[in-house]
Amino acid sequence: MKYRKFLNFILILILGLTISSCYKNYEGEENTPLSETVDFQLLAVNDTHGYIEDTTTAGISKTAAFIKSEVAKKDKETIVISVGDMFQGTAISNLTQGRVVNDCMNEIGFDTMTIGNHEFDWGIKEIARFKDGNKENGEANYNILAANIVYKGTDTLMEFTKPYQIIERQGVKVGIIGVIGESLTNSISASMVKDYEFKNALEVTKKYTKELRTEKDCDIVVLSYHYGSSNNSQFTALTGDYRLDAILNGHTHLAESKKDPIPQIQSESNGKYVGEVNLTYNKTKEKIVLSSAKLNKVSEMTAKDTNVAKIVNDTLSTIAPLINAKLGTLSGGFSKTEMAVYGCKVIKSAFDVDFAMVNYGGIRSNLADGKVTYGDMVQMVPFDNEIKLVTLTGAQVILAYGGIDVAAYPKKNGNNYVDAKGNLIDNNKLYRVAAIDYIFDKTNFIFLSG
Repeated sequence: MKYRKFLNFILILILGLTISSCYKNYEGEENTPLSETVDFQLLAVNDTHGYIEDTTTAGISKTAAFIKSEVAKKDKETIVISVGDMFQGTAISNLTQGRVVNDCMNEIGFDTMTIGNHEFDWGIKEIARFKDGNKENGEANYNILAANIVYKGTDTLMEFTKPYQIIERQGVKVGIIGVIGESLTNSISASMVKDYEFKNALEVTKKYTKELRTEKDCDIVVLSYHYGSSNNSQFTALTGDYRLDAILNGHTHLAESKKDPIPQIQSESNGKYVGEVNLTYNKTKEKIVLSSAKLNKVSEMTAKDTNVAKIVNDTLSTIAPLINAKLGTLSGGFSKTEMAVYGCKVIKSAFDVDFAMVNYGGIRSNLADGKVTYGDMVQMVPFDNEIKLVTLTGAQVILAYGGIDVAAYPKKNGNNYVDAKGNLIDNNKLYRVAAIDYIFDKTNFIFLSG
C-alpha cells in the first residue's frame, strides 16, 4: 500500500472557506458526634477541552473562585480532581499546547488529574512535559493518574503517571485511583497510541483498591474514571477490600448525579459544571456515615478569581492577533453535520481525488453566520489530523462508506453509491480516496487494505 501524508485538515478547510442534587444518610448514624468524624468534599471537573474563557455558561475564573471559596470555608477537607480531557479543544489551549490550562489548574490547586483519551491528541509527550522538572515549559503541581495505561506488552506505567494518589487529612486517608475506559484506544488516532495498551479498568481498579485498603491503610477509596457511567454497576458492586466509596466519571459529556449505592457524578463538559461529592467518615466506626452528591452550575456563579483571570487574559493578549484574524465571511452558517460533508468536498477538490471521507465526530462545533476567524476554525476542528491518500476498488469504497461515524463526498444518491458524475460505483474499478488519518489508520476501516 502506498500513501502520503498531506496538509493539516484545518488548513484545508481554511482554504476551502476563502443538577441534580442527591443526598444519602446511612441509617442509624444521624447523631454521630462531630468530634469523631471528618467531612470530605470532592470537587471534580471533566472534559473541559480548553474551554477556559468566560461565557454565560462557563469560565475557569468563575470555577476557580467557587473552588477557592469552598476551600476557604475550612468546614470540610476539600480535594480537587480532574477526570481528564482538560486541554485539547480551543484555540487558546491548543496554541499553548495546554500550558494555559495547566497554569490555571495550578493556581486553583488541583490535587489530581486522570488521563483522558484526548490527552493523546498532540502526542502524550506534550502532557508528560508537565512532569519533566523543567519549569520553562510548565510543571503540574498535581499528580497525573493513569493506573491502566501501560507500555504495550508490559505492565509498566508511563513514567510521569501514578496509579493512584493518597491524601491524608485529620488522620483519615483517601485513595484516588485514576483509570480510563479500555475501549477508548479506538477514540485516539492509531499513531498516537500505538505504543500503549489500556488494561481492563475493572481488574486494575480491583488490584489497586485492595492495595490501598490492605497495604496503604486507606479509609476511603475514590475512582476517577474517564469513561461514562454505563459501566458503573460493575464497580459499585465491588465489596470487601475491593469496595469503592465514590465514582467520578467523564468522557460522555453528560450531567449526572446519583446517590445509590454510592455517590456518582459526571460534570458534563466545557467547564459548565463543578461536580461535588461529600463524604463524612466516622473514625470510631471506621466507615462513611453520610454522603451526598450534586452538580454546581458555573452559569450561576458570579465571582471571578483575579489570578486565574489574569492567566487567561495575558495568554489571550499574546495570541489575539492570530485567533481573531478574519478568514472570511459565511452566509447561513454550518451545522457540525453539514461541515463534515463540506470538509469532504473541500478535501476532494484540494487533492483531486474521486472520494473524500472524514469522521463526523471530528467536527466539534457549529460555524455561525457572519465573520469567520482562525479561532472559530480551531474550535470547530481542534484536532491535528493529516490527510492520507489511497487507491481502493469500488467494492472497498462502498465498504468505507458504511463505516460508523463516516461522512463522505460525493454523498450517496438515495441507496446508490455514485461518483461525482452521478455514475454508479463500479466494484472492480480503482478509485483514489482521501481520508483523515483518524479513520485511515484504524484497522476496522478498509483504508489500510488499499
